[in-house]
Amino acid sequence: MKKDYVEKLRKAQIEILDEIVRICKKNNIKYFLNYGTLIGAIRHQGYIPWDDDIDIGMTRVDYDKFTIMASKELSDRFELCNYKNEVNHLQNFMKIRLKNTMMVEAYNEDKIKDQGIWVDIFPYDNLKKPNSFSMKLRKKLFDYITTMISIKIDVDYYKNSKIKKTILKIVSWLFSINQLYKIRNYICTIDNKEKTSYICSFDEDFKLCCSGFEYNKFFPVKMSKFEDKKYAIPKEYDYILKMQYGDYMKIPPKEQQITHNPQILKFEDGTVYDFRANGEKNETTKNTI
Repeated sequence: MKKDYVEKLRKAQIEILDEIVRICKKNNIKYFLNYGTLIGAIRHQGYIPWDDDIDIGMTRVDYDKFTIMASKELSDRFELCNYKNEVNHLQNFMKIRLKNTMMVEAYNEDKIKDQGIWVDIFPYDNLKKPNSFSMKLRKKLFDYITTMISIKIDVDYYKNSKIKKTILKIVSWLFSINQLYKIRNYICTIDNKEKTSYICSFDEDFKLCCSGFEYNKFFPVKMSKFEDKKYAIPKEYDYILKMQYGDYMKIPPKEQQITHNPQILKFEDGTVYDFRANGEKNETTKNTI
């Protein structure tokens, strides 16, 4: 990341995070720093040096509650974006965006222009039978449906063989995009009718999603420094991070230091960075299923 914009980008993301936390505190909603943001809090007491986003997690109960309260209480500077209210929203998770800004990634730069700088919020659903056949089937279906959604909105985010994409494209013709969204959400929430000892995120990779995490490893949360403030993190963060990343305290080699590599950045003050125009376009790493 280039130093001339990294500070402004992170400042905007922290402002979004603080707005999320404000609503959570007011409405007794539990959240926790997640993924690279959690590593950053533990290993660097702030951002991982090359990181360019913030991720947090919530159980589905709190996620749904936050969705309702944020739609009423977000400051006018911010907006909640999910598959229900944002055109061509690929992800299963929601984003809180800063209005009058833009952060466009390579995979969708030609399709979606009006994307504000964001913080991602991932839902964690109940998991009744870790590593069961039914859970593995659900995860496979989740990934296939997400690929079909990407086909519907013409966003080439997932790397799949031409044969697989052709098959999924044909199958996707049988459903509207709203039907695919609803089916995907149903797959995630099947076990939520009863209390379970495990929770999972369907946005994790196959193995981690199917095995899930012990609920009591997350809660009650504790506080940890991130940049100049303190935010909630899972109670047993070491257990979670080792499952996700292995030796997370070890700095990875340069080629594994992955970022979102934004192609266009625009800030509230009107400053624009267009790396395509400067011939500095970067390759964005894509997921595979």
